[in-house]
Amino acid sequence: MADSTQAPPSEFPTGVSLQREQADALSKLGEVLRQHREHKGLSVEEIAGKTLINPRHLRSIEAGRLDLLPESVYVQGFIRRFADAVCLDGSKLASSFPTAPVAGAVGPGQAQLTSLPPRLPRLPQPLQLNPSVLYVFLGLGGLSVLTYLSWPTLSQSAFWSRPANHSISPDPGIQRLAASASASPVRLAPVQPFPGQTPASLSRSAVKLTVRAEGQSWLRVIADGKTQFQGLVSAGEVKNWSAQEKIVIRAGNGAGVLASVNDRPAQRLGKPGEVVDVVASANGVEPRHK
Repeated sequence: MADSTQAPPSEFPTGVSLQREQADALSKLGEVLRQHREHKGLSVEEIAGKTLINPRHLRSIEAGRLDLLPESVYVQGFIRRFADAVCLDGSKLASSFPTAPVAGAVGPGQAQLTSLPPRLPRLPQPLQLNPSVLYVFLGLGGLSVLTYLSWPTLSQSAFWSRPANHSISPDPGIQRLAASASASPVRLAPVQPFPGQTPASLSRSAVKLTVRAEGQSWLRVIADGKTQFQGLVSAGEVKNWSAQEKIVIRAGNGAGVLASVNDRPAQRLGKPGEVVDVVASANGVEPRHK
């Protein structure tokens, strides 16, 4: 009798089985692509010029060397462009190469967890005053009103009861303060920013990135640790992202992607067919150090 507590089989292949499937598929696809390239009389360098793929990657595909190639999603794109260059159905061949499951995909048992509504914020509790404190405030307010209403009568009686020859002499201390205030006017010091505060940090988004594609390329964009985009961009597409600290960019064709930070002049990310990793911050676009 089967154990009822046994976990159901995983919907996605494990890492070892996935690599084995990828290696077998690449071996077959590489042989097909090599035969069609030679049948067309094209060299590896000519295919690289058409597809903007590094010749080293093309030779690794033909030889079935999965260990010399980048991530599987890049390999799938290379296969599609390679097949299109030798007049094959690139999309069909690329789909026969297995890739890792998309991040965030869930099985049937996890669908209910992701559909829960977000937790509502807790509303602040109304301020409650002690009755005795309220009575004290009411008493002070009433006393202030009575003093204000009786002040004109008290001041007039004090004035008329003062002798006619009585003169009021100003306080010497008040005279000295008035003289010093007129001689040296108060100057307000300029407001200084807090330590580490820059004009860029005062804006709503410190990093504003504009990406323009001049050729087809796979692209992944992560802003402040959150994935904002992952997929293919075609020539002529323009996309914009923003972040508070930094934006990490990975492109499968460095020559086909231009990036501009905070309206600065755009710069090309790399060479044709080169897989590049860069970081966009308030200082500009810099290579990412792994």
